[in-house]
Amino acid sequence: MTEQFPLKEKKSTTNSKNSVNKDECVKSKKSLNKIKHKLFSINSRKTCVLLFFLSTVSYLGIAFLTSFFSVFDHTANLYLSQNDSQIRNNLLGGFFKAWIRWDAIYFVDMALQNRLFEQEWAFSDFWSALIRFVCFGSKDVVVLGLAACCLAIVLHAVAAAAFYCTTKVIFLDKQISVLSIIFYLLSPAGIFMSVGYTESAFAACSFLGLLCFVRKRQTLAMLFWSISTFFRSNGIFWSFLFVIPTVESLYSFARQEVGFTKFFRTAFINGCRCIEIVIPFFYGQFQAYKVFCPHASWCLSYLPFIYPAVQKKYWNIGFLSYWTPNNIPNFLLACITIVPLVFSLWYSTSFIRTDATIRYLFILSLFYLYLGIFQMHTQVINRLSSAFPLLYWSLAHAWSRSSSLHIRKFTEAILFSWVLYSLIQAGLYGSFLPPA
Repeated sequence: MTEQFPLKEKKSTTNSKNSVNKDECVKSKKSLNKIKHKLFSINSRKTCVLLFFLSTVSYLGIAFLTSFFSVFDHTANLYLSQNDSQIRNNLLGGFFKAWIRWDAIYFVDMALQNRLFEQEWAFSDFWSALIRFVCFGSKDVVVLGLAACCLAIVLHAVAAAAFYCTTKVIFLDKQISVLSIIFYLLSPAGIFMSVGYTESAFAACSFLGLLCFVRKRQTLAMLFWSISTFFRSNGIFWSFLFVIPTVESLYSFARQEVGFTKFFRTAFINGCRCIEIVIPFFYGQFQAYKVFCPHASWCLSYLPFIYPAVQKKYWNIGFLSYWTPNNIPNFLLACITIVPLVFSLWYSTSFIRTDATIRYLFILSLFYLYLGIFQMHTQVINRLSSAFPLLYWSLAHAWSRSSSLHIRKFTEAILFSWVLYSLIQAGLYGSFLPPA
């Protein structure tokens, strides 16, 4: 009996420890739920607005401060000295030098004097025309540059508002809507949503189109996505949301679940919508053909498009072209988006059947993942993530609804890494260093 007593005592002790651990887990879960409840109270919209303001000011402020340490490249300084400005304010000139860097210089230059060089046909002339329009045709580069930044910030706010409304329509859940916006505002796109890039304009048109799509206003969705193609060529991929249901209709027709009349009507209407979305891209290629052909080498291609030609010539874009040892660091940087995107694709399979839009976006996200890894400069996927709705929905849903502690911790780690990356990215952008 005495030999058995210690064993019984040890067992009871173990059970008591387990019960204590369970009680602690329950208490921590209750406290976490209280925090969530306070976070998503009536002032949740104010929280999102405040986060938008703080993140924008932080990124731009860091870029401005680090611009004084730019010792490797002085393109912005040279560009400003070569183009006279009526603005003599040193602070405004400093803002221009800090925020108009990398590709933003192309957009300002095109707003100033239209396209002059072949490589500029890889960028949006529509965005430059919009900058020129809001500046009433000004030829002052500082005015053009700072106006581009202001316009980008406004359109970023429009994109966030449209994304919030779209999330509420699909999930009917305020908590997921707010969390999605938090993830979106702290995404790896970072400072590129606040400077003279096309990311914010593209995201605004994309999410406005998506909002119309989920509200069954397909014609308006088509128009917004067509405008998005004016800003970025990858806007043509929004046509997937009309192509996929057409393929599903074809499958139903093959199984004799729908009649020919219904299938033909669906195919015809969606086909017209797809054509409308891709027209801006082909119009740009037609303009280039009139300017350069028949003298340019790409004019003899089977598809004489300037966009893939200049992408290949000046940036070496192509299948596995970026898979070189010296680009390994860029692949590691891209993991800040690739890993969460892979997670979102895996996680969204749990609720992918609940909504057709989510199913379509799953296929679109999978396609973007392929492009990011195999076709383009991989780190650019960090900027493109500004228009990946499924990414933010999955992370928000996992953080607030998952029963797995490991998944919730993983989403928290992603958010922390995004914040850290975006702050570092803003400093690298201001000092004219990769991976901007």
